Amino acid sequence: MSQEADQNNLLALLKSEFERRRGRNRSYSLRAFSRDLQVEPSALSKWLRSKRTPDSKSWTRVLKNMGFLEWQKVANQLHAPQEKFRAIEIDSFLAVSDWASFALLELTATSNFKPDLKFVSKRLGLKLAQVKTTFQSLLQTGLLKIETDGSWTDTAQKLSTLSIGASHFALRKLQTEILSKAIDALENLDPALRDQSTVTMAIDVSKLPEAKERIKAFRRNLMLFLEDSNDRTEVYALAVSLFPLSR
Repeated sequence: MSQEADQNNLLALLKSEFERRRGRNRSYSLRAFSRDLQVEPSALSKWLRSKRTPDSKSWTRVLKNMGFLEWQKVANQLHAPQEKFRAIEIDSFLAVSDWASFALLELTATSNFKPDLKFVSKRLGLKLAQVKTTFQSLLQTGLLKIETDGSWTDTAQKLSTLSIGASHFALRKLQTEILSKAIDALENLDPALRDQSTVTMAIDVSKLPEAKERIKAFRRNLMLFLEDSNDRTEVYALAVSLFPLSR
């Protein structure tokens, strides 16, 4: 998680907590909130208006007084593995914002991989023409490199799309494709080869910032666990969706 994204999530959490308290008590004021958080009203006002951000020491005190220390602990744990990730450039992402591009890159890490377009076509179930187009896009963006011995190297390892706006059309397109593949797996794959389940719940929406961080931690920790092997044979996708059913 970038420092900017971290600050934005924390500020969103702060604002939602203030609104939650005001929802319970309309007379609950900014001054009362600052008293409960043990911060100066002027500073709190600037934080809520995104005019200034607290330093780490202030955040620790604020989160403690809001009762969110558990979330802070989760956020802190994220920093170590996330430091290995780097943001993908928007121009590069626009060129490869489809499931096949990322699947091809990950396929190069499998133990039985062959640097051959026909092999990729067969393994990913794609037409050869599409594989060629995807292959060229990855080469042009520098995300895939052909070594002097003819082998292929994935130079895009540990890339993150967090810098791409969640509403960006290219990211929506990629997520739509992944969800479509998930439906296909649900209908056509042996349950032993997949895991798809859902849970429906009534929630406190002020906890969504924390929930997003926990989901991010889960995704990345599971990825590190599954990739920690010298015998990677298949390319899998993990899609986690948390969304409202009520309006």
